[in-house]
Amino acid sequence: MARVTYAALGFAFAALVGGFFIRASSVPLIASIALSAVVSVLILAGWTRRMRREGLGEDFERDEEVEVQDIEMVEVDEKVRVSAGAEARAKLKQKVGAKRPARDLTQEQPVIRPPAPKSKPKPKPKPKPKPKPKPKP
Repeated sequence: MARVTYAALGFAFAALVGGFFIRASSVPLIASIALSAVVSVLILAGWTRRMRREGLGEDFERDEEVEVQDIEMVEVDEKVRVSAGAEARAKLKQKVGAKRPARDLTQEQPVIRPPAPKSKPKPKPKPKPKPKPKPKP
């Protein structure tokens, strides 16, 4: 299988190079694209065969059979702790005081950018003087 893949890859490369030298027809380039697709299919087929041989393909079917009995139930205490962030903010407000309103961090802050420098207009080129016509004899 590997020899067939390498042979098809070699022919695809030769057709690609030949397609740039033959300008009258695009058949070699099209053949190169087709052979490249064949090589891709052969590589995928080889990977699939290797996975089946190593037994990796069978594990996916076994994972679907999950038993519910393996899960243990845990009792929950009645005391529920509030998130530490909310408690800390409440205590901090009491200690520091409300001198200024708190920022809302959930909203996006506007980005302040300095104004772009104005570009100078390009000077127009001076017209070239026309040469004087030579007198005809």
